[in-house]
Amino acid sequence: MRVKGGPQGHLRHKKILKITKGQRGSKHLLFKRANEAMLKSLWYATRDRR
Repeated sequence: MRVKGGPQGHLRHKKILKITKGQRGSKHLLFKRANEAMLKSLWYATRDRR
């Protein structure tokens, strides 16, 4: 059965786009690019704290 995004999906998208606010280009506009940028930034943040 197909599951549509619904309200929770929209909230998740908004949360990611809020985190990537200030990024250049499409990284702060498109969810897919924003999600990639966020994951990479969190990875860098963890790595650079070591």
